[in-house]
Amino acid sequence: MVSFRRRVSSALPGRLLAVALFAASHLAAAGAITEAEALEGYLSRIDRSTPGDTTVEMDIEANLSSLHKSAKMRMIRSVSRMGRSVFHTLASEGDAMVRREVIARFINAEAKAREVPDSTVAITPANYRFLFRGETDYAGQSAYVYRLEPKHKRVGLFKGELWLNAQTGAVLREWGEFARSPSRFIKSVYFVRDYTEDGEPTRPSVPRRLILNMSTRMFGRADVTVWFDKVASGSEAASAFNDAAPGSPAAVASREWTTASVGGE
Repeated sequence: MVSFRRRVSSALPGRLLAVALFAASHLAAAGAITEAEALEGYLSRIDRSTPGDTTVEMDIEANLSSLHKSAKMRMIRSVSRMGRSVFHTLASEGDAMVRREVIARFINAEAKAREVPDSTVAITPANYRFLFRGETDYAGQSAYVYRLEPKHKRVGLFKGELWLNAQTGAVLREWGEFARSPSRFIKSVYFVRDYTEDGEPTRPSVPRRLILNMSTRMFGRADVTVWFDKVASGSEAASAFNDAAPGSPAAVASREWTTASVGGE
């Protein structure tokens, strides 16, 4: 009886090793990748991406907590492959000043950001230092976390973190503080930008939600939340962009025209 127990005990390490090897091979088959491979996959998506016509529906909610005022707008943003932005207003409600001083300024900043060359603001080794921080959970998915340190104090760059899907390398979240304020109206900006995967492994993820916490010079804290929906590209987006030409009464373009149209009663 003693000898039988010894034989069973001696067999356990080999069985445990077999189970461990099976689990490892199963994870590999399921597509598990290392943090270096995830980052490499993310950067390769950026390298392969080419600018094109895009459209997206945006639900924008803005709040000035110190004044207890808020406003909401739903619009379509169309961006040409040359970086020109046009906005269609679909619906609006709430305080006119918040629409004018917060939402309109946000739209102006968005339009100007689209005109900046992608290479100067992209999350790449040319613009950032990367430091792997570990692994965390994101909505039930495993995510690799990388600390980002901007190499330049440039509008569009930020100090914060990049979260990548540990299975695919697709971006799930970016968050941090902008290295430089995009406007004299704003002293500082903290943001969280969440993404959803496109469904095509070689294409970048598409934005799902953007949260902005801003310290303004005129009104104190301003909070903006944007939900993105119905992202389109290619010929479908080009058609929507033509329909949103500045001659349309509902169109909202950049700079003064945007401010006047969005902020009106």
